[in-house]
Amino acid sequence: MKADTEHEVYEQESMMLAGHRNFKTMQMFSATMQPLVEKMARQYLKFPAMVQIGEPGGSKKDIEQRIEFVTNEGQRKQKLTQLLNRFPKSPIIIFVNLKLEVD
Repeated sequence: MKADTEHEVYEQESMMLAGHRNFKTMQMFSATMQPLVEKMARQYLKFPAMVQIGEPGGSKKDIEQRIEFVTNEGQRKQKLTQLLNRFPKSPIIIFVNLKLEVD
């Protein structure tokens, strides 16, 4: 586990770069980081680094972000199909975890 203080995390990362330890690195990318998404990132990441271009905390007012949680892996494609059918003419971007799973 990574440490809880920034100084200890820096020491651990130095050890990792020297090849003494390995830690899991998590990265999140969002073209529009609304406050709810930023709050979720801060909840799950320790000392996240945020790079922003444009107005901090702002996003386009005409873009709606949705997060859908699917507990049953087998229903993932069915849920996606339902959502796409609900908005047939809207431009939609879907972010996935692995390119291998994309049809």
